[in-house]
Amino acid sequence: MAERKDRLHINGYSVIQNSDYFCYGIDAVLLADFAVKNSRLSERSEDESRKNLPLSVFDLGTGNAVIPVLLCASSSHPIKVTGLEIQEKIADMAERTVKLNSLEKSVRIVRGDICGCDRLFPERTADIVVSNPPYMIYGKGRVSSNIEKMNARQELLCTLKDVVSSARYLLSDDGEFFMIHRAERHEEILSELEAAGFKSVCFRKVKPFSDKKPSMVLYHSRIDENINITELPPLTVYESQGVYTPEVKKIYGKE
Repeated sequence: MAERKDRLHINGYSVIQNSDYFCYGIDAVLLADFAVKNSRLSERSEDESRKNLPLSVFDLGTGNAVIPVLLCASSSHPIKVTGLEIQEKIADMAERTVKLNSLEKSVRIVRGDICGCDRLFPERTADIVVSNPPYMIYGKGRVSSNIEKMNARQELLCTLKDVVSSARYLLSDDGEFFMIHRAERHEEILSELEAAGFKSVCFRKVKPFSDKKPSMVLYHSRIDENINITELPPLTVYESQGVYTPEVKKIYGKE
């Protein structure tokens, strides 16, 4: 057992992690930042009748709840986050992370299956859905005897299509879906989003260095009848080995 409490880059917030099971990475940080900056989470309502109404947010495959914590810490708008996690040990860490940050009124952890969203939650009740899902098709990634790590990395318990379909089920007609995924699956992802009704897609490729190919892609999708695909300028993580670019430093609050 290698459980520990780690401070987040946002002062006053921490997460419970266990290197035997799950540790969050920069992809979770980038996804949370992307969602906040490109959604109603960054808006401050001037309408007195609406500004205290929380937005309904779902995190599919919440892990140790790092994304719900980051969203609560960064959002300008009140939110209620539901973190869905199927693995009991990981969900327990998530619940304790929520308590550690005194976010019980803003975040709830539900132990359940992404593929069973229609049995767990009412349809079209979410304003925003986020997900940092398993990246690898089962059988194409590295095999490990650690089932928790395998479930986090490979599509053993849910596929890309399952995640996209569940987001579509949960979202209201004007809802927004944010996801981060591997760049090599980009065309497949666009196809799955379109098939589910997410025809308005804005994406941003993430490159480790400016002269390297993208390794990840951030997606912001809306339900629409018309196809509208927009590519944002790429995000570069490092300007040199071990040194973040100014944009990533700003995301981490280091500038």
